[in-house]
Amino acid sequence: MIKGGRVPKICFGEDLRESIRKAEEIARSVVMIEKGRVDITEALDEVFMDKHLGIPIFLSFMWMVFKLTYTVADPITRAIGDLFDNLSAYFSAISPLIGNGVVKGVGSVLTYVPNIVLLFLTLSILELSGYMPRAVYLLDRIMGLFGLTGRSVIPLIIGFGCNVPAVMATRSIEDERVRLATIVVNPFISCSARLPIYVMLTSVFFPKIGSAMIMFLYIFGLFVALTSALLIRKTVLRGEAEYFIELPPYRFPNLRDVIVLTWNRTKHFLEKAGTVILAMSVVIWYIMNYPKPGASSYAAWFGKLISPLFTPLGWSWQLVLAITLGMVAKEVVVETISMLNVPVSSMLTPWQALSFMVFTLLYMPCMATIAVIRAEAGWRWVIFSILYSLTVAYLAALLTGVVARLIFYTP
Repeated sequence: MIKGGRVPKICFGEDLRESIRKAEEIARSVVMIEKGRVDITEALDEVFMDKHLGIPIFLSFMWMVFKLTYTVADPITRAIGDLFDNLSAYFSAISPLIGNGVVKGVGSVLTYVPNIVLLFLTLSILELSGYMPRAVYLLDRIMGLFGLTGRSVIPLIIGFGCNVPAVMATRSIEDERVRLATIVVNPFISCSARLPIYVMLTSVFFPKIGSAMIMFLYIFGLFVALTSALLIRKTVLRGEAEYFIELPPYRFPNLRDVIVLTWNRTKHFLEKAGTVILAMSVVIWYIMNYPKPGASSYAAWFGKLISPLFTPLGWSWQLVLAITLGMVAKEVVVETISMLNVPVSSMLTPWQALSFMVFTLLYMPCMATIAVIRAEAGWRWVIFSILYSLTVAYLAALLTGVVARLIFYTP
């Protein structure tokens, strides 16, 4: 407060005027330098963010990502698979638990590490180059129609890596209703743990169009997430929301940053293989071999007990067991199937394989994601997420099976 309410006079001397003049010259030179960079950014945005070309270009980039992930990694994946098969055979002679349990179980998951690395590598390049935020902006325009905001896009993009940090990333969403909707639909985004399931089944049933099938599953998961968000925002979480997104300039990704980002994301997958998957390997081996191996085991008893629920889908008790154990971690689905010692081609038809992949894409979150949802939203939303996702997964798998059966039917 100024005493007496007077505003003191400020006298501008010659030194101050000279400083202001120099500051203006510096500012003009900076603006001229920045203007060239902005022009390049704007020129690229004219193409990448065009209302007609933007989405097709984005889908083209995603196609290249999945094509690279599937095709380039295939020979490496086969080599690693053969290595673990040999190690499993060697250690089985020493200890069946180590050979057929630990080595074969963990190896069935680690076999697909090249696919995971390539997926994270390509996504990291797109993200660090400045293009991914543009793709986010393009999707943001669509997401506004589904009751979400620009801040919801980042958690959904992160979900392609892992749903756990994706749910935690919703903390940046200021609107509570939008935040809760984003949390609930995030598990529909296909995380890296589901990729081994897709690669395993597409390589057997759809070897010529494997990358297209995988891309379809990723897009379908996003479609279900957005449709579910619209339903939730129109019913239990009604209300308007505003959104805003900031676009960085384009740049060439720094190699070190790409490697660090790729490694940090891959490390989470490897840590699960060394902890959760290792523990599940022992559990699965035990329930498959006691009290007697095969049809008299605890695993067979449990699988047959709940398999009637999946009779309309045409799955065997072995597959029902796999998806049930996969509730702990999605990688366990591949691990369980590999430890059954039954060729997957004899357990599924092509239409059943596609139906199975759709179910594993959509059914309930893994235990780690459930724990994070409870921490971020509470038990009520955990129960809602589980029941809703199981219902959507079952209906989607059933419909997919009917349509796919018509497509793959051979008289």
